Amino acid sequence: MKRWLPFVVLACVVLVGALVFAQGLDTTLSFEIKPGKTFKQPVPKVNFSPAQVQKIKAQKPVCLLLPSPSDPELKAGYMATVMNIDPVTVWWITQDIAHFHLVDPAYPSSGSLTNRRRSFMPYVFDGAVCSVGNHSYLYQLLVMPLVEPRVYTLSRYHNRDGFTWESAWTAASDLYCSDHRNAEMESFFRSAVKITHNNGCWHIQPVPEAFRTKPEDVLLAYVEYYVDTNPGGNLASIKPIVNKATETAMPALHKNLLFHAANWETHLKKYHSAADQQRYHSELAAFRQAMGH
Repeated sequence: MKRWLPFVVLACVVLVGALVFAQGLDTTLSFEIKPGKTFKQPVPKVNFSPAQVQKIKAQKPVCLLLPSPSDPELKAGYMATVMNIDPVTVWWITQDIAHFHLVDPAYPSSGSLTNRRRSFMPYVFDGAVCSVGNHSYLYQLLVMPLVEPRVYTLSRYHNRDGFTWESAWTAASDLYCSDHRNAEMESFFRSAVKITHNNGCWHIQPVPEAFRTKPEDVLLAYVEYYVDTNPGGNLASIKPIVNKATETAMPALHKNLLFHAANWETHLKKYHSAADQQRYHSELAAFRQAMGH
């Protein structure tokens, strides 16, 4: 806590003014560090080796397969990285779920099938967003090499009331939003296995002191990505394939984040309203002010 104290004081003092001038700013948005914050989806504590710490400092992702808390036979995917991007931009990219399934040939290849269809989330061939009651849902169709497609709908949860910001999800009981699916993907949808367990999250915060190489690194984002899923079907045969796909997908996802961030302003103008653009820039300005820049 001591290493965060100057930052916490600064954020608390500056945030008041930042929230006043930033019209349209999310009223729950706070840049205060909250070490005791409770998360919807806790991420297992990882004791990084010295080599892994240096890798993170060099802004390279550390990608691991961790024991799954839901099934001892399965592995959960975990990625930690410092990104040369601010937390606000990372948040907006990871929340832009309506466009996750857009295809861009500049996204890295992460498998034989995705050579033909590269989307922000590796192996995602189709997606749709909808609201049911007060809940937002994300439907996705997952196509990996050598196994049947997987399909699921995620219930979304967000919390930016102080760092660490959290965007979490869990599998919904029904395939909400699937009625908005792409008709071109119908053959994949009809042969897909429904995933009933899929918990995960993005955790986003400024770079902790342990991973900074210079003071201004506090403007960058430290990102953790975590997913624990049971793909269903014959686990004995699919487990090695899923683990390999997860190991491949996480570095590809990291590259996609970097690519998306480099093109974020263009994407924002093309796909988002003027109000969204103003809100993004207001949040970015408020964050920088809270960091003393």
